[in-house]
Amino acid sequence: MICSYLILFLMGYFAFQGLEAFTIRELAMRSEVSIPTIHNLFGRKQDIALDLCEELVSMLLTYAADATPKFHQRLRAKLNELIGKS
Repeated sequence: MICSYLILFLMGYFAFQGLEAFTIRELAMRSEVSIPTIHNLFGRKQDIALDLCEELVSMLLTYAADATPKFHQRLRAKLNELIGKS
C-alpha cells in the first residue's frame, strides 16, 4: 500500500508529467528514502504505476460501497473504457 502523501504526489506527477518523465530518484527524494529502498518496496516505475492504479480503484470501491446502482454502472463503464474494453 502506498501512503497518502505518495498517492497524491504520484497522481499529480503522472497527470502533468506522464509515466515516462517520472523517476525513481524523484520519488526517493520526495519520500526521503534511498533509491534502493524504493526499488525494494515497489520495484520498477511500471510497478509503482500499477500499485497506484490498484490503490485508486480500491479507494473508488470503498466510496462506491454506499453509492447508488447508477454510480456503480458509470464507474464500471469508465473503468472498462480506460482499460480498452467495450
